Amino acid sequence: MSSLAAFIFLVVIPIWSGAAIIVRQIEAWGAKLASETSGHLSTPEEMERRIALLEDVLKLDRPRVG
Repeated sequence: MSSLAAFIFLVVIPIWSGAAIIVRQIEAWGAKLASETSGHLSTPEEMERRIALLEDVLKLDRPRVG
């Protein structure tokens, strides 16, 4: 039984905590993206700025077409 407790404390809890931190970070990025991209895309420059923000958040490395 003590080996099960050791496994839980040394393996399961750190993995669970790390996953929670990653989920919170993704939620923060989503909130930032939502606040930056809310509204109407009125100009090509504004659309390009928002696409760049989305690429930064999602770490997309695609060449721009322009």
